[in-house]
Amino acid sequence: MKKLSALILSLTMLTGCGAVKSSDDNKASVKEVETTVTETSEVQTETSQKADKEAVINAAKAYVSGLEDFSTITNYDSPEIKEVTELYDYHHITDDFLNDNNWYEVTFLTTDDALLGPISVYLDSNCTAFGLGLRE
Repeated sequence: MKKLSALILSLTMLTGCGAVKSSDDNKASVKEVETTVTETSEVQTETSQKADKEAVINAAKAYVSGLEDFSTITNYDSPEIKEVTELYDYHHITDDFLNDNNWYEVTFLTTDDALLGPISVYLDSNCTAFGLGLRE
């Protein structure tokens, strides 16, 4: 509410008091400010719901560092990351994850890609690794 008051005050100072002519004009101005504040809040909420990609990559790196195939990874410093909303065949490793269809797949290339394929780690927006892509 304090931000809204400050925003209204700032807008009044920028437009000048002479711009406000009637009660209907005031309602329109307040409505525009409320719309702007609402849109800003929605953007902030959407941003906060998505994990920081660097944090996701770091969580995936921490997970793969404990795998038996860790020594075969060739792009540990720069894995591919993409957002996914659907999961197909994967090896489920925990039930303790955010099941909101807002996941990340971090893919590490290996020296065994031709034979087995890459190592893919699935993480939720809280950076919890919950699955591994199937390899041959």
